[in-house]
Amino acid sequence: MGRHRIWIPESISPVTESIVDLPPIRLSGRYTVDLIEAKTGKVKQHLEFPNLITDAGLNFIGSGTKLDDLYTTFAVGTGTTPPAVTDTALESSIATTTNDEGATDLDTTQSSPREYSSRKRTRVFLETEANGDLTELGWVYGGLAVNRSLFKDVAGNVTTVYKTNNDILKVVYEYKIFAPQGDVSGTFDLGAGSGSTSYIIRPQNVNNALGWGALRTSMGDYSTPFAKVHETMALGSRTGDNDPSPSDEESSNTFTTYVTGSFYRDMEYVWTYPDANFSTGISLITWNPWYASGDRAIWQMFLSSSVEKTNLNKFTIKFRQSWDRV
Repeated sequence: MGRHRIWIPESISPVTESIVDLPPIRLSGRYTVDLIEAKTGKVKQHLEFPNLITDAGLNFIGSGTKLDDLYTTFAVGTGTTPPAVTDTALESSIATTTNDEGATDLDTTQSSPREYSSRKRTRVFLETEANGDLTELGWVYGGLAVNRSLFKDVAGNVTTVYKTNNDILKVVYEYKIFAPQGDVSGTFDLGAGSGSTSYIIRPQNVNNALGWGALRTSMGDYSTPFAKVHETMALGSRTGDNDPSPSDEESSNTFTTYVTGSFYRDMEYVWTYPDANFSTGISLITWNPWYASGDRAIWQMFLSSSVEKTNLNKFTIKFRQSWDRV
C-alpha cells in the first residue's frame, strides 16, 4: 500500500472541521415470564415477547446513567394502553421489586448472524406481592419508565396474567447491544488549508467481554473515556483488538452537554504539543467513549494519509456517537 503524509505547517493545529458521524449503536430487549404455582413449582403460564424502549430510557444513556443501572427496579401494573416511545410511566403500576431471589446475571455474546452482547436479569414477585390481573410491565429508573410493554402470549397477542397469593411471578429480561454492521468511510478536512484525508471506521472487539461486551455495564458512563492515536497504518478485524505500537493516549477529552431527545453525544479528543509525535505521522485512531478500567477500544479509524504532527502543533478530532432502539 502506498503511503502518503499530510504535512501540517508549524503554526497550524490539525483539527477536523466537522464532526465525524459514527453509525448508531442499536439496543433491544425481550421478556420471558413464568407464572409459577408456589407449592408445586408448576409453570401455569409461560410468555415470551419483546419490549419497547422509551425515549426516557434512551435519554438516560445520554445524560450519564449506566445502561446496567437502568435495569434495577422492575414494575407491573394493570394498564391496557399500547406502549409508546413517549411513555414516562406504566399506565397503572401496582407493584415494584428489586428482588432476584439469588439469580445471577447471565452475559452472552453472539457472533452470527448478527453480532451482539446481551445480559439476562431476573426479578421475582413472591406469593404476597403484585397480586391481581396484570397486563403491563416495565423497568423504571428515577421515576421514569425505561421501557414498557403489555403482556403477550407466544403468538404476540395481548394477554393477562392472573396472579394470586398462591403464585410466584418470575420475569427474566434480556437486553442486547448490537454492534453496527459494515464499515463507514468518508473524508474530513484538517482545516486551515492543511488538506484532507479519507478514512474507514470499523468496530473492533465485537465479541470480547472487555470490548463491546463491557457496554452491558458501562454504556452511558462518560467519566473515563479514552482514545489513542497510532503510527501503524493498519485496519484490524471486527473481532480482534487493534492496538499497535507506538501509540499515545489523548491529552484531553470533552463531551458536549446532552440535549434531551437527540440520542447522541459529541466528543472531542485532543493530543497537545508534546504528545503523539511519531516519525511517520498518525495513521490510526482507536477509542471507547464509555471506557472503564481494563476495557478495550470498541472503534478503529484508519486514515488513508498519515497526519504529520510535531511538538509545535496539536491534533484534534471530533466524533458524534448515537444510539437507538432496534
